Amino acid sequence: IGYLPDRYDMIAYNKDGTKSAIFSSGVEGNALKSLKFEIVETGCGKADFVFSRLPTNAELSVDQRIDIHLYNDPRPWWSGYILNCPSQGSTAKEYKYTAHGYYNKLDAVVIFADFQGREVSNMVSDIARQAELKAGLNYSSNLLINTNYIASRIQFDGVTAKDALKQLSDFAIDYVYGVDEYRRLFFRRLFFRPRNREVNEQARFWVGDHQGSFEPVDDAEKIYNVLPIKGAAVDGNGEQWLATVEDAESQLRYGIREKVLTLPSAYSAADAERWGKNQLLSMSKPALSAKVGEIQLPYP
Repeated sequence: IGYLPDRYDMIAYNKDGTKSAIFSSGVEGNALKSLKFEIVETGCGKADFVFSRLPTNAELSVDQRIDIHLYNDPRPWWSGYILNCPSQGSTAKEYKYTAHGYYNKLDAVVIFADFQGREVSNMVSDIARQAELKAGLNYSSNLLINTNYIASRIQFDGVTAKDALKQLSDFAIDYVYGVDEYRRLFFRRLFFRPRNREVNEQARFWVGDHQGSFEPVDDAEKIYNVLPIKGAAVDGNGEQWLATVEDAESQLRYGIREKVLTLPSAYSAADAERWGKNQLLSMSKPALSAKVGEIQLPYP
């Protein structure tokens, strides 16, 4: 691929997969003034497109698929669909379109399922096939790996696919999910694969060399280290308590901090305990974050 540092292409597609419009930095009279998009843990996130003149409805319309390519790369860097767009007849000087990655469509897929004695990734596979039919996603079974945890019973009674997948990812400790730039429900390094915690030395940034600012923050506001968990099963006393998980080290350092959690899809104490321990991984310690700026990269 010939790397072109200032090249970008925004391609709009019809329902049948044919291209309806191309807005490119390499095209004379290009109306696309700016574009911004997010790549987050769940894949392709929000996007904004600003035009200096209003495209026609034949070029861009609501729910239309958009792919973004950078640096002359034939592979998409982001893929999503238009959420809203300005109407014809507008007198605005700039015309802003908003879009989102296909992960957002999982909110409009409702799941009814009762899984008993099923491995987590096997349940995910069933949900993925439903999302493929209803939301236009691409299911790739080879991108889903076994989590080595068999749940006793998990029932989803009219929950969104996004919520169902979130709960299942919490059972498979240290796994995440989302939709990638090819609209696939499972993708390479994340999405129901263990997170890669190794540092890529070619991607290490040094303050004063590659970046001008670095502002780390520890946030202890939402620390919880005792988690009583309610589930779907009701005992003889009419209670729904399934399990309680604790982090003794966190209690010694920050004191006892309790929070009741609800896992409405779980029926067994073992499943609730597995899920709760995963919640403790992030809730029993301060949240660490950092803001960086003035990035200077010596290579594309």
